[in-house]
Amino acid sequence: MKKIAIISPSGNYYGSEQVLHDFLCTSHHQYTVYAPKGKFIDILKADPNADAIVNPIKSIKILYGLLALFLAIGAIGGIYVNEGGHSRYIKLLAKLFPKKKFYIHIRLIEDCTINRIGNMPDNVTLISVSDYITNIIKRNTGQNAITVLDIYSQRKRSGAFKAIDHSNIQLGIVGRLTDTKGVDALISFCETAESKTSKRLTLNFFGDINTESEKVKLFVEKSQNYKNIKCVFHGYVNGSDNIYSHIDILLHFNKIESLGRIAFESLDYGVPFIGFNAGGIGEIARRTNLIPYMVDPSSNDPSVEFLKLIDLLMSNDDYIEDFKRGQKIITQICSPNEYTSKIETIILGAAGNI
Repeated sequence: MKKIAIISPSGNYYGSEQVLHDFLCTSHHQYTVYAPKGKFIDILKADPNADAIVNPIKSIKILYGLLALFLAIGAIGGIYVNEGGHSRYIKLLAKLFPKKKFYIHIRLIEDCTINRIGNMPDNVTLISVSDYITNIIKRNTGQNAITVLDIYSQRKRSGAFKAIDHSNIQLGIVGRLTDTKGVDALISFCETAESKTSKRLTLNFFGDINTESEKVKLFVEKSQNYKNIKCVFHGYVNGSDNIYSHIDILLHFNKIESLGRIAFESLDYGVPFIGFNAGGIGEIARRTNLIPYMVDPSSNDPSVEFLKLIDLLMSNDDYIEDFKRGQKIITQICSPNEYTSKIETIILGAAGNI
């Protein structure tokens, strides 16, 4: 079998690295993985289920020089990059080695630009995490991508949805608080909730705060003076158990989320989520038949719609069956085995290697 080398441009352990980790634990093939020194490499080396040869990246130029050598002598048959950040290096290698195969997994909107992935050689295959991203790639560059939804991790335990305690409702906003994560819609929601609801709502923020954003800084300062809603900033919290065990409803305000793994997590832990019927979150809602719990992005007053949906979940336990069905669908269409099979059919099957 011609080996496929895998590159993780980031050494962190965020969504894309977690997906790659699960992939390596599920696959029956051994891969050589290159990644910067950091938490991701440490976790891979410590996990006996991750059958991978792990090599730290010390220099990008040295890495791609070494890979060019391996391609030239036939030591590897191609390269799979777990994110779009190295696209220009892959484009160069693909031109130098037109008979080899290259794969770029596009996970972020900023990696869908024509400057980054435009005019890719024919021996480069683009993989995307959602139809939403696939369509953006097509619109921006005219190129096609193969949609493969990310993994719903088998290492977590499916939680049971339960009725919400009306007297002490805990809302959750998970992710970095920054301009690109729907902060405008979030601020609008808080202002509307402060002025129009009589319920005492607690908003729990889990994630780092971008202190370089004046908009974010002003919101954090103002939030401490609200009367009807309480904002609690927990910062980055390690471990999803420490997040979802403390919230009743997950709110998501970003209309352009690439996929929305956060929706997977909330379903996993038995927590209903409300977001915009847009981007990756809307796509997950459509695939799980949860559109009735999403907000129309073209609504004249989305904040009011968010509040109405919160009231709906608080006043009617019928939602539980809907989210339980959504949870079951996700375990089927985003299982580790399903994901790994699809990826390996692309990166190995095309060459007749599986």
